[in-house]
Amino acid sequence: MRSFGVILCRGGGPVWLGLAVVLVAGCGFGDLSGDPGTDAEDADAMDAEDADAMDAENASGADAENADDAGFDTPLADDSDLGLGQDEGPDAVPQPTRDATAEDGAELEPVPLTPCDPGRCWLDAPALGGRCGTSSIDEDYSSERYNVHRYPLAVPAEVSLEVHLRPSAGDWSPALVVQTIDGVTIYDGERADGDAPGVELERLSAGRDGGPASLGLRSVEEAQLHLFVTSWEVVGGGFEPAMPADVEYTLSVVADCPLPEATCPLDPARITRFGSGFFRAGESSDPASPDYNPYKRDDRTSHSGYDIYADRGTQVVATQAGNIIAASPADVGDCGRSVNLAADSGVTFRYCHLDRVLVAEGRVQPGTPIGLCGQSGNAHAPHVHFVYLDVPDERGSGAGDVRSPAVNQYVDRLCQ
Repeated sequence: MRSFGVILCRGGGPVWLGLAVVLVAGCGFGDLSGDPGTDAEDADAMDAEDADAMDAENASGADAENADDAGFDTPLADDSDLGLGQDEGPDAVPQPTRDATAEDGAELEPVPLTPCDPGRCWLDAPALGGRCGTSSIDEDYSSERYNVHRYPLAVPAEVSLEVHLRPSAGDWSPALVVQTIDGVTIYDGERADGDAPGVELERLSAGRDGGPASLGLRSVEEAQLHLFVTSWEVVGGGFEPAMPADVEYTLSVVADCPLPEATCPLDPARITRFGSGFFRAGESSDPASPDYNPYKRDDRTSHSGYDIYADRGTQVVATQAGNIIAASPADVGDCGRSVNLAADSGVTFRYCHLDRVLVAEGRVQPGTPIGLCGQSGNAHAPHVHFVYLDVPDERGSGAGDVRSPAVNQYVDRLCQ
């Protein structure tokens, strides 16, 4: 594509404005008035009776001929002159152009989208990201209530993330959309906003062919974003089409940073308060008492774990690397829905009162999502009753379980 421009003449020199249209006017590039002697010479050579007519004719023709050679004068509303300089030359400034058919879409702005208006969004999806290693969640659209799932996505500072949306059932083409928490679209499934402040995004695969949809992210500072999971069929229909009920998927976030040896069972930023820790019968919450225990924060006789409060649906993760040895998705007993993690360190951790269990038996790493915070079992508000099991001589009341006061220092160290 050739580069064109406009020259604006003020004073004695041309200035490039970089427009896509060429306008022409005199800028001192030659004599625009024609040869002043041409009319007179032609008039002397004519018969007297034709002189007046030929004068007028030649005057017009000479002006037009000379104008063809040097340009034409056109008055502007602001009395400025426009002129045509060299079409191509050392002073010509090529103007950047945007190729609408660029295959990688690198220079195209993302299309502003409104997934939740008129789309039907599931807004209670668990938070993703924020931790090293791989976090995954299996979900579906079997409720037929939604056609978009919105996930809070935490991007750690200076950590490269990859997000992968893999279809596991149903006939659909997966699509990922990313917005700021203010609702600004910075990735529309194919195009990323190169000007998004502090955040770099890269399309890895769009998913239009029914395969995985993937993207890469990196942020200068810790960033909180919204990640939308839907289909290209829904996007193409303005978020009005329904999502088939047989659609299932796995959503994974891979953070390229070293795995910690241990991590808080919940994101500390999402913890609303800490309840009672481990305390025994006879211990007091009165600081003046010789039996004072600062972790006794209620009127119960004793307590075998640490209560960590957060909103219902907050993601709960494996605190250490190890194996899931028990996962109870049914809401039964005082503990309700629960998970037991046998860590490689030799400690077994129990998570009670979950709203939902996300794992079965198998291997996990620190930060692997294992459930969602809830109020199942004997719980008066959404929280996780976190139990540390490792001391043989302090057996609790539950089927030979071993409960340890070490949970107090463990949670304080990792979560506060």
